[in-house]
Amino acid sequence: MCTERRGTTPALVVGESNFTQRRGERRSACRQGLQSGSRQERRLITLSVMVLMAMHSGLSRAEVGTLADSSGQVVAWGRNNAGQTFVPSNDYLAIAAGGDTSFGIRTDGTLVGWGDNAAGQATFPGGIFTAVAGGSQHAVGLRSDGTAAAWGDNSYGQTNVPSGVYQASAAGGDHNLAQLTDGTLTSWGDNLAGQGNVPSGVYSAFDAGAVHSLGLRNDGTLAAWGNNSLGQ
Repeated sequence: MCTERRGTTPALVVGESNFTQRRGERRSACRQGLQSGSRQERRLITLSVMVLMAMHSGLSRAEVGTLADSSGQVVAWGRNNAGQTFVPSNDYLAIAAGGDTSFGIRTDGTLVGWGDNAAGQATFPGGIFTAVAGGSQHAVGLRSDGTAAAWGDNSYGQTNVPSGVYQASAAGGDHNLAQLTDGTLTSWGDNLAGQGNVPSGVYSAFDAGAVHSLGLRNDGTLAAWGNNSLGQ
């Protein structure tokens, strides 16, 4: 998941085999489960696209990744090897893309998922959610009480959520980032490339790639950590 700021320009959220788009919001590109600049990544556009079409333009949302007032319809097309274009009929407040799985938050705060469920990434825990993000074969969500939940593949401990009250989260390939209420970041899951070694600071925005992470501090400085094989 990408942290978002309010805006009026359409933007894309990139999963391993789909895109998500919401009219009325600006969202930075999230590349889940693959390395930036790879051949697989360059083929994303031809594989699958998922677009959220807002029913009205007055969308508002918090910096943490929630929508305060919206109703929308999700459509998907392209690659359908795991049923990722079979969108359940519903009204959605937020969406996210994982590897071959897509996620939506209904207007009542419950989650729905479609596509690949081989690792249980589309089988949700209970609760009312305000945000959701998809990794390669796992997902992480924030409940309305500030607690976080993660589910799906746990090969690297990516579903072992540290206790705390969170205000934003992001899912990488096999790792997660979450922001505590004091603005600091924590990480769990795969750390083989150091993508979980968060530099100190108070952050205003952050994102997780396949095996690296990126954050913007309150003082305007940018930090990146993890795999640097391509200079990321």
